[in-house]
Amino acid sequence: MRPERPASEDNQGGLSREIFLTRDFFNLVRSGLKTLELRVAFPSFSRISFGDIVVFSSGRGEKISVKITSVRRYQTLEEILTSEDLTKLAPGMTVETARAAGRSLFKESDIKKHGLLILGFEKVV
Repeated sequence: MRPERPASEDNQGGLSREIFLTRDFFNLVRSGLKTLELRVAFPSFSRISFGDIVVFSSGRGEKISVKITSVRRYQTLEEILTSEDLTKLAPGMTVETARAAGRSLFKESDIKKHGLLILGFEKVV
């Protein structure tokens, strides 16, 4: 996973940062199907709050700006899989597939230490 870019102030006073998404997830955000993003609650992500602007990058020069509409904290992946709308987090995935993807993307030790965040967002037009 690529590191995020540092936060900077945007012209509306909120934080703006760039976050890499895999090509598949980037395309789901572009289509409007994916409106939730899961991240380990590392300090840099924990600073994201309601109203902040996040720029998702595909790694191929494509970017999509979104506005954060909600931030929810969880302790485990299982809490997320039973509480969140999977069709907005990982469209097209079953719970089992999403569980396997989460376990392959995020280290268990990081989850235990920091917890997880769900970022709700809407595209900025």
